Amino acid sequence: GTGIPHDIIQNALVSCNEFLHVAKESIRRSALSKKDRAKRGYSPMCTENFASLIGKNDIPNDVVRKFRIGNENSNNGMSSSSSLHQPNYWPSDDDWGEEHAVAFKRNITQYYEHSNKVANIIIRAICEAVLENTTTSDDDGDNDDDNSSSGSSIQRSLDIFLEDEEKNSNSNSNYNTSILTLLGY
Repeated sequence: GTGIPHDIIQNALVSCNEFLHVAKESIRRSALSKKDRAKRGYSPMCTENFASLIGKNDIPNDVVRKFRIGNENSNNGMSSSSSLHQPNYWPSDDDWGEEHAVAFKRNITQYYEHSNKVANIIIRAICEAVLENTTTSDDDGDNDDDNSSSGSSIQRSLDIFLEDEEKNSNSNSNYNTSILTLLGY
C-alpha cells in the first residue's frame, strides 16, 4: 500500500461522493475558481477537454465533474512565481453549511498532504536511481563531451531537488507544484 491511513482515504472518498454526487450544483459552483479552473476548484461536467492538452481539439468535452486543490505557497510561505502556487477554492459555508464545508476541506486537505508525501517518496526514489545511474555511467569513462555536460546538468538539478526536499520535509518544497484532481463520473 501507500501508507496512507485507511481512515484518511475513507474520509476523502466519502467527502468526494458528498461533494461531486450528492450536493446540489449550486454548492459545487460555490467552489468555482475565478482565475483558472484547470488548476483549482470545481469544474462542471462537459466544460474541460483533457484531450486538448495533447492537441486533439475535435474530441467532445469530458463527461466528468472535477475538483482540484494544490500547494498554495512555496516552501518559505512567500508568494511564488509559479502559476501552480495559488489559492484553493472551497465550497462555501453559506451554501453547503459549515459542517459539510469544514469536513470536506479537512478531509480533502488531509488526503492531499498524505498523497503528496507518497509522491515525494516516489520522486525521490526516481531521482536517486537516475543519480546512481549517472554516477555509474561517469565511472565507466564512456561519456562523450556532449552527454557529460547534459548529465551534469541533470545531476545538479536532481541534487538540488533532493537537498531541498530533505530541508523541507513538510511537503511544501519549492518544487512541490502537485495538484490533486478528484473526478466524479
